[in-house]
Amino acid sequence: MNYTTALNLFSPSVNSIHDEPVKEFKNILDELAKAYGCKLVNFAIKKGTIISSFDNKDVVRDILVDIEQITGVKASLHNSPESFLDEFKEIS
Repeated sequence: MNYTTALNLFSPSVNSIHDEPVKEFKNILDELAKAYGCKLVNFAIKKGTIISSFDNKDVVRDILVDIEQITGVKASLHNSPESFLDEFKEIS
């Protein structure tokens, strides 16, 4: 099972995984996942919101706490695509 997170870190004009700040943030997530022994399964950005999925719920919670402390942005953890889509349906 994968666990999806969303972080609104960039302005809505940032909409590409090829933008340098987005690539740097993905590298951070990759390194964190590696350090904790899990995988970053999916990574996308839409209107400045980073959407990522990891394959370990317990480790994801620890990673999210770290990300929240670093960024000051509250992250959300979803255990199903439906719950994620319900919360973020306004991102279209």
